[in-house]
Amino acid sequence: MYEQEILQRLTGKCDIFFENSLISKELIIQKYADFFTRLISLEKHSSSVALHTGSVCFSVMSFVIAALACIVMDQTNPDRIIDSLIIDDMVIFKNERFRWQGIERMNGVLSMKLKQDGKGKNGPTIGWYPLEENKVLIKPYHGSSEVTDGRGLRKKTSDRADFISYITDKSKSEIPAITSLSVIIVSNRKLFDRLQKSIRIEYDGKSINILDIIPASYYTDVDESYQYGSNPSKSEPVLKVAGKMSVARDLILNKHGNKSIGLIVIGSEIISKSPSELEDLLVRKSLRFVHLSMDIDSEIADKYIGDEISSVFACTKEFLLKYSKSIVETNPITLELYKQVENIVNNEVTEEIVKGGCACNIYQEIKNSLFVIKRSDWDEDKNRNFIISAYSLLKLLVTAVFSMETLEFAIENKELHHGVISPSSKINELWEASEESGSLELHCVNSQI
Repeated sequence: MYEQEILQRLTGKCDIFFENSLISKELIIQKYADFFTRLISLEKHSSSVALHTGSVCFSVMSFVIAALACIVMDQTNPDRIIDSLIIDDMVIFKNERFRWQGIERMNGVLSMKLKQDGKGKNGPTIGWYPLEENKVLIKPYHGSSEVTDGRGLRKKTSDRADFISYITDKSKSEIPAITSLSVIIVSNRKLFDRLQKSIRIEYDGKSINILDIIPASYYTDVDESYQYGSNPSKSEPVLKVAGKMSVARDLILNKHGNKSIGLIVIGSEIISKSPSELEDLLVRKSLRFVHLSMDIDSEIADKYIGDEISSVFACTKEFLLKYSKSIVETNPITLELYKQVENIVNNEVTEEIVKGGCACNIYQEIKNSLFVIKRSDWDEDKNRNFIISAYSLLKLLVTAVFSMETLEFAIENKELHHGVISPSSKINELWEASEESGSLELHCVNSQI
């Protein structure tokens, strides 16, 4: 419950922007945030599906809530980080690399002892820094550099501790510099590229970008990653994004580094490509949550609404009529969202019988004749050409939502592309071919009924 309360403050105490457009004030987005927050705050394993309008807003909220969840659920504190260090471990302190030399009393004050290597004729430099007020600034360094100075480190200040303190009501001294939990996200790389550089959170009159709160990387393989944003200590990414389910599975099973607490899969195309791997991950108890996100008109949605899915968020017509009555903040992103909402709300399917087409019994007779022709010993080229033309015409007859007369008229009046052949022309070609079919002529004729 404590975790859920903190996560819910995200939309209550903060404003979330995407591409400089405020999106978190819209009621439908707040309902989604509440749904996702409740899901990942459950103590036991849970799985869910979100069937949304197709707006990028839902992906933005998923990323932000997942990132904050890793921070809120993490039991790491500055003291644990200090306790894990051994002599000569490389650490980052005030944007420079040092060698950890332990804790000593200096002038009666418990202090961190840090060393930087000598330069030129000068010997190493030793510094003592009061532990209580500086331990929160210590980050274990996981990079490859052996140089103990600030070279290669970006001199960028961050309000990370200030933001986390604001959300969690903890003092800055209680907030560790690193996070030991991660969420795995399977997403199109183009989408993640767009998201990571455009998500911004405003709080208490201040502003912070998502990558100033947590590090993120895109993985092409479990050992091959591309870092996003600044991560001077080379600490483990909190958001691990992969384009393939197989890579995501390897990241989850990897026992090194951060513990993976959740999996988010965005897009029906990615979901449909690896059904067996996804089914395995849906029931993996080591994950606190698994969340699938796709458009509500996805053809595979029904497959993932069943016993293995504990919760469903669906932007049905009834839901949208209740929770998306008016736009709160007008901007390009919310206007796109509400246009999608209107399309769903106003979408109606009416059945209209179109004259023409092909009756079921005639359709079956044609299929039977074509089967006989295909299995015959008629000249291979003539057989293939006849079958292709006949099936093409048959498909047109059974799928067209307009009459053949309408199509003939449009072709005759050159309203369509010049390469479109009229049904009557195709039938004439088939008649001519059937006259040369010998004993198969009756079947060829039947295929043109």
